[in-house]
Amino acid sequence: MPKEKPFSTMMSLNNGIQIVGRMFCEQKELF
Repeated sequence: MPKEKPFSTMMSLNNGIQIVGRMFCEQKELF
């Protein structure tokens, strides 16, 4: 993890959390 772009890393991490949350919500509706 490069220390040059902590903001970019946080943004990509936030993106991943949103994608996982969306998938979790979709699975919740299925069950």
